[in-house]
Amino acid sequence: MAEEDNVNVEEISSTVTETENVEELNKSPEKVEPTQEKKDVVTTTESPKPISSETKKSETENLKFTSCLGNYLVKADVPKNVLEVIYWNQIPKSAGIFGGVMFLLLSLYCYPFLIVLTNFCLALLAVAFLYRFGMAIVNAVQKSSPEHPFQKLLEREIKVSSDRVDNFSKCFAEKLNCSIKCLQGLFLVKDFFQSLKFGVLLWLLSYVASWISPLTMVILCVLLLFTAPKLYEEKSKQIDDAIRSVSIAIASILDAMKQKLPPSVLKFLNMNEEKKNN
Repeated sequence: MAEEDNVNVEEISSTVTETENVEELNKSPEKVEPTQEKKDVVTTTESPKPISSETKKSETENLKFTSCLGNYLVKADVPKNVLEVIYWNQIPKSAGIFGGVMFLLLSLYCYPFLIVLTNFCLALLAVAFLYRFGMAIVNAVQKSSPEHPFQKLLEREIKVSSDRVDNFSKCFAEKLNCSIKCLQGLFLVKDFFQSLKFGVLLWLLSYVASWISPLTMVILCVLLLFTAPKLYEEKSKQIDDAIRSVSIAIASILDAMKQKLPPSVLKFLNMNEEKKNN
């Protein structure tokens, strides 16, 4: 009887150990699975970090310039893409933008605005029709699914966010108020010499406008924008020397003119200079 009792005790102990091992095996994956799920949740919930202003500055600082104009544009937080286009760092991109802008301006110079706009829209519509018709023929020949060729563009939401509109309106209102205040001081002769300079500038603009149309001036500005920075970057020393010599000559002429002015006018000029310094 004692031997049978020992055998029963051993069988019971073995069954207990087997059940404990089974429970441990069942519990171990349950402990591992939540951690994996948590890791998956953490990896999916991580959002991309927004690009800060410091990173944008570092991107623009990667563009190295030897001229003072290029360094000034970098310090003025001009976007990197604009600098690359102006300085022809990517020649195909700069050539495409320059050619497109010049073609548009020259077409506006030769034809009215409405004709240019309608012809451009008709050309765009014709290209879209031809592409849609061609893709329909290709799908019919290959016996593939007749999907719309512009399906991705149709599904894309093209809209202007309200935040961007609010920011633009605020910036526009600030600049408009600043310009109104400046014009108020100029037209009401707050400072005599500033108003005089403004009048001379208006007379020069009227003289230039009698010779050149505003659209021609825009074309010239675009040409200067795509040529002057690159030219100044390559030949900055020669241009700086020429500007320095011209400024010295102008300063000598002004000194000679001041010496010939009467003393009352010189006192008046000195008084205005002291007021500006104060």
